[in-house]
Amino acid sequence: MQIAPKTSAEAGANATLGRFIENTPGAKLTASELQYPGSALYKNGQACPSGTPDAGKTGTVQVSYWPTLESKLSVSLTGDPSSLKLGNNMLITMAFAPENTKLPKPPGTTVIAVLQAAQSSGTTATTAPTTATTATTATTAPTTATTAPASTTTVPATTTTGTKG
Repeated sequence: MQIAPKTSAEAGANATLGRFIENTPGAKLTASELQYPGSALYKNGQACPSGTPDAGKTGTVQVSYWPTLESKLSVSLTGDPSSLKLGNNMLITMAFAPENTKLPKPPGTTVIAVLQAAQSSGTTATTAPTTATTATTATTAPTTATTAPASTTTVPATTTTGTKG
């Protein structure tokens, strides 16, 4: 999925994860709530959904990002994730999982797709949210249509890729 600003108010320093979520129908992201389009609303303190490896464990909203496609280490956000400024070639994973879960980086095939899209469009790719969003990471709960399930995690995740204006 490619992310591009629709107005100058969404570009540059205004290109944030919160702005992306605001413009995604059915999505919600705060420090205490996470919802993917078409899925349930998860709130800090609720049990992880049945059918997941962490079913019944207390979950929290978590967001991690990798500053570039090549980054090996992620940065875990604390507080309000909506202020995260989207950067070129950034990867982001959003999840509802037990506290201090190490969130997965989107798989290599996703990173390759982002690079190919950037080359063909002449723009720079950027990744945004994850329960795992466009490029994708593992999930055990409903995720967006662009997310591919993986067996390595027990959390819903989405990774989104796109272009920052």
